[in-house]
Amino acid sequence: MTHFQFTCSGCSQQIDVDEAIRDAVLSYGCPVCASAVSMTDFAPRSQRSHLPQ
Repeated sequence: MTHFQFTCSGCSQQIDVDEAIRDAVLSYGCPVCASAVSMTDFAPRSQRSHLPQ
């Protein structure tokens, strides 16, 4: 599953999300401040970045 880093353009909150959560955030807005969100607020993350070291 692809993971993304969401950075809110309204409150600058950063959250790691998967595709399902990304879709929900796109529909409902930032879970912290409720600002409208666009695809440009998400950056793809590699699976490797989520593995423990």
